[in-house]
Amino acid sequence: MKISSLMIRPLKNMYNNPSSVGYVHKKYIHIACIIMVSILFFMPYNAVAKDKVIAKDKVIAKVAQEEIYQHELDTLYEMFAVELANLAPEQRDTFLYNFMIEQKLFAKAAKDKKIDQTDDYKKIKSLYEVRALRDMYYKLHVLPNITEENLKAFYDKKAAEVKKESEIRASHILVKTEELANKVSALLQDGADFAKMAEEYSEGPSKTNGGDLGYFGKGSMVPEFEKVAFALEVNAISEPVKTQFGWHLIKLTDMRSKQVPGFESVKENIREVLLKDELQNVTNQLKKKYIIEDLR
Repeated sequence: MKISSLMIRPLKNMYNNPSSVGYVHKKYIHIACIIMVSILFFMPYNAVAKDKVIAKDKVIAKVAQEEIYQHELDTLYEMFAVELANLAPEQRDTFLYNFMIEQKLFAKAAKDKKIDQTDDYKKIKSLYEVRALRDMYYKLHVLPNITEENLKAFYDKKAAEVKKESEIRASHILVKTEELANKVSALLQDGADFAKMAEEYSEGPSKTNGGDLGYFGKGSMVPEFEKVAFALEVNAISEPVKTQFGWHLIKLTDMRSKQVPGFESVKENIREVLLKDELQNVTNQLKKKYIIEDLR
C-alpha cells in the first residue's frame, strides 16, 4: 500500500422532536443509528477515549432510582469515538448523556413488562455477552500490539519507497482531430502561449486552468500519454499524441521526487491499516488454537 493512499454544528433542540427515536434531533439520528447497528453487529472498540474530565465513579444521573455512573458514558465513548469525532466535547457529552438516559428508560420499561424473563431476551443477551468479551479481548490483546514504534517503522518504510519515485507536472491541450492538433502545434511553435491555447482549443476539463493537470506519478495516466510526458524536458512541448480520448499536446512544467506527507498527518490512517492486519493475525492464531466445527 502506498503512503499516498493513506491520506481513507451546534446542538439545536436536540431532543425536541417526539417523532424521532429518543427525541434525538434529526442531525444526530444517524449517529444513534450507527451506535445501535454497531452494538448489534459486534463492532470492536475504536480509538482510546480522550478528554475524560469527570471521575469515573461519579454518579451523574438516576433513572427510577438506578444510578448512572460517568464510567458508563466513558465506555460508550470508547466504543464509538470515531463516529463521535466530529462533535465538540460538550456536544458529544450531551449526546451520550441523553442517549444513555434513553437506554435506561427503555430498559426499565422492559423489566417492568418482564421482557428480561423471555427466551428472546436471553438469546440476545448471550450475544451481547459474547460481543463484550470479544471487545475486551480486542482492547487488551490487539490494540496494545500496535505501538508508536510500529507506526513510525511502517511510515519510514513506505516513505522511503515513495522517495524513489518521481512525479511530474504537466499541462495539455486535448482536441478531437489530428488536423486541429497539428494546427495548434504550429501556433505553439510560432510562440503562442500554451495556457491561452488550452483555454481556446482544449476540450478537457483542465482548460479552465490553462491545461494544468497538476503533479502525477507513473500509472496515473493512460500509457500513450504517460510515455511521452515523462520523456519530455521541463518546458518542452510534445508533438500531437493520440490516446483513446483524442489528440493531446503536452507541456512538461516541472519534475520532482514524489512528496511524502508528514508522519502526524497519516499516523491514524496507518494505525487503522496495522490494526486490521493485526486483527486478522490474531483471528488466524485463535482459529488454530480452538477447534471450529461447521455443522450447518
